[in-house]
Amino acid sequence: MPVNRVRGPLAEEGDFEGRFTRESGSLVLDLKTPDTLKSGKITYDTPQGGRVSFGVSEKTVREVILEKPSPDIVLEPGTVKDASNKIIDGVVKLVPLGLTLYVSNRGVSKGRGERALSSGDLARALRKSFLFGNGFENERRAEDTPDPLIKSYVGNLEGEGIINPAKKLLFYLYEMTDLVMNGVDWITDFKKEETRLILDIMDGPLESQIAWIKSLSSLLPVPEPLRAYIQTLKDYLATDWGIGNNLVQEVMRELDQKGPIEDAIAFVHSGATAPLLKALQQKPYDIQTVLIYEGPYPDYGEKILNPNLERIIHVMGTGSPPEGDAYVPFLGKAEFKGVHPDFETINIEIRGAFHSDFSYNPNDYADHTDWNEEKAERQRINRKVNLFMRDLYEATYKDQTEPGRLKDFFDTLIERNAAEKVNGIWKIDSDNLRDIHLP
Repeated sequence: MPVNRVRGPLAEEGDFEGRFTRESGSLVLDLKTPDTLKSGKITYDTPQGGRVSFGVSEKTVREVILEKPSPDIVLEPGTVKDASNKIIDGVVKLVPLGLTLYVSNRGVSKGRGERALSSGDLARALRKSFLFGNGFENERRAEDTPDPLIKSYVGNLEGEGIINPAKKLLFYLYEMTDLVMNGVDWITDFKKEETRLILDIMDGPLESQIAWIKSLSSLLPVPEPLRAYIQTLKDYLATDWGIGNNLVQEVMRELDQKGPIEDAIAFVHSGATAPLLKALQQKPYDIQTVLIYEGPYPDYGEKILNPNLERIIHVMGTGSPPEGDAYVPFLGKAEFKGVHPDFETINIEIRGAFHSDFSYNPNDYADHTDWNEEKAERQRINRKVNLFMRDLYEATYKDQTEPGRLKDFFDTLIERNAAEKVNGIWKIDSDNLRDIHLP
């Protein structure tokens, strides 16, 4: 009997291949949880109101029909349709998904001359998730509200049609704590020997005090009249002081609540890096790529055991505190290892970039009192780095469905004299990056 499965903007209708599960030591066909569409129709509604459908038989996509045109469904010049808007021959681009489909009398594929596109591969591409995690906060912000830097960057990607707004997922960290307590929260979760020195510098006895406060959990169970007070104190210390808060569990809780996570690309800034990567160690979230902007980590040579993770990209700047940049400890060249057979780590270093330059806010430069060339150059670098990070995100994301897009991105930078690879690190010359006026 035909089944109709709807997941957000994606609808699959028809006959499905059953999924096998293990029960009491035996493999059992689970007819209640269908897997791959064998025959029928897949429909996708785009963020800008378009609709495209795909005819499926024998688990293979046979046809593409443009049911409702929209700006985010692009047909390349020369594409041929019939009276029913079925694509006969040509190229269809689903812009929010970074997905390009080639249609001919031989079928539908993701590249010229490639094998026919399966219904399973198409459904995975249409379900892609976009994850974003924020770093430390200079000021407190309300619980479960977006970090301004991440919010601006995500807005850039949405505005350019790079990501599907319906599939974005922001996980919020460090909301109620200020910068110092952000550090305490991170240190007490990802402590190395070096962090003891930081605590000693701050205040020699502080480490033992923190340990005592965290040990409050061992006081439970306590007499019923005191239990609520102890729990309230623990919650306050975790939320407002970062003491006793488990960042990894916080990330996992948000991902589990806001999911599902499917074929995802994750962008993390600064202090969100370690919590996310450690979460990937504990649970096999379906995240293919992690794009990091200046993300401190306890061990950059660690082996990430998540079988879905194929690539980690770590971007750093060369800005320093004497130049006005933030001091960020535990930054270094990423040399992660993975279990996926195609796993790779890519390091990028941008000359002159500061810790938060992935995000650009023109209001930060609105006051031209005592304006000089140094401040103008700082604005130019911030703007160029923001544009670079948009382009890098797009190339990284599209490379998941169209292998070779990331290589093309670096080749273009080389042609522009904006990049060269030195000792395994892509060195980016910010002077030669593209620049446009940003409102």
